[in-house]
Amino acid sequence: MTKELLLKKIEEIDTEIKKINYQGRNAILDGIVNVDNYFSSDLKIMWALREVNSLDDEGDWSMKDVLMELRDDSTTSGLLKGWSKTFNPIIYTTYGILNNKFWKDIPDVSQDNSIVTSLENIAYINLKKVSGVGTSNPKEIMAFFKEHNQIIKSQITVFNPDVIICGGTGDILDETLDDIYLEPAERISENGINFYLYDNVILVYAQHPNYVGSYKKEMEQIYCDTIINNVLQWKTKFKK
Repeated sequence: MTKELLLKKIEEIDTEIKKINYQGRNAILDGIVNVDNYFSSDLKIMWALREVNSLDDEGDWSMKDVLMELRDDSTTSGLLKGWSKTFNPIIYTTYGILNNKFWKDIPDVSQDNSIVTSLENIAYINLKKVSGVGTSNPKEIMAFFKEHNQIIKSQITVFNPDVIICGGTGDILDETLDDIYLEPAERISENGINFYLYDNVILVYAQHPNYVGSYKKEMEQIYCDTIINNVLQWKTKFKK
């Protein structure tokens, strides 16, 4: 797909997302953060999470814009306040995959937040396109996903990622991904993370990154390195 066609398809998807309204809340756009970077990236990575956790958020904004401006030198975390628990593991994992580095060799984002720019290479989607109001409600997210499944499916097929990392969403996305990719060539399970290897994509069913970002650094390292290592091994074996 050419860049021009990709931009056209993104515009069509965004138009459909903007039509969504749920319990008085408008949609929050998501998708490819920076089309130029994503289009030219050696590996195209998609993260698929559940929802934005933001009480009293009426929507009408874009996750893509936030991820372009996530760096914040005024905070001790190096990120916008309230975003580090979820996005530290995403940043480290993404940076590691794109730069062939493991957790211990990646700068601490609180000390060097230049690594946040790795997010400009990804596609980021939420299954629920409006904000949540606290702890995610699995039934609500599943109901929303079923109603708007075609939008999610279009994002996956149009963005055509090489790597899809499901952060606590593998159980919801499983049937849709099966429809798109059929039978994997290999299956691997390591440290509670499942990997489905194809010749053109690797699917990663991992815990929500906030799960490890909220606890000890050892858990974060295991989480990030397990994904980085298996994706890089898949790249060596399968990626043409």
